[in-house]
Parts: sequence; structure tokens; C-alpha cells
Amino acid sequence: MARKKSAIKKVYSSAIPHIYAFLGKTSLPYYPSKISIESGNLCNLRCPLCPTGQQDKSARKGFISFDIFKKVVDEIGQHLTVIRLYNWGEPMLNKDLLSMIHYAKKRGIDII
Repeated sequence: MARKKSAIKKVYSSAIPHIYAFLGKTSLPYYPSKISIESGNLCNLRCPLCPTGQQDKSARKGFISFDIFKKVVDEIGQHLTVIRLYNWGEPMLNKDLLSMIHYAKKRGIDII
């Protein structure tokens, strides 16, 4: 039953933005179905095009805690189909990464 509910949620979440765009709506009364959460903006590489790799000092460095991640998922998780856990940092450096993945997966949210 949980898989069926998850599949319905994914279809609905994927279709509704297209329907609203087709109707010309400019105000969207729904939550996003896909989000990015930066699990941490630290990295051990020095990639030339990456602000983290170039040691950009404009952002405070650190990792998102499991408690903050859980709060986000608890608040909007019923609308989510996908969470991307990376951007400008190395997600594998976050000690809470596995807990985050398990927490999201238990709620039928795919993780990238």
C-alpha cells in the first residue's frame, strides 16, 4: 500500500506543475516535489569551478544537522518525491548522511 501511495504522489507531484503552467497560473498553491538540501559545504577537493573548492569565504562552513534535516522533511515531506543532498560540498563527509537517507526513504522520498 505504501508503494502505491508513493507512486500516486510522484505522478501527482510531477503533473501538477505542468497543469498550472498550461493554465497560465502565476501563483502556485502547491509545495515543491523536488528540493536540494546542502548536506555540507565542505570538501576535500580543490575543483577550479567550485566556490567550495576555491575556498570561498563568503559562506560559513559546516554541515546540516540531522535535526534540521528532520524538521524540513517533517514539514514538507508529504509533498516531496526527491531530495538532492549535494551541491557545493561533499555529502559523504557529513556524519549524519546515512540517518538522513534512512529518514527520507522511510517516508517514500527518493534521495539523490
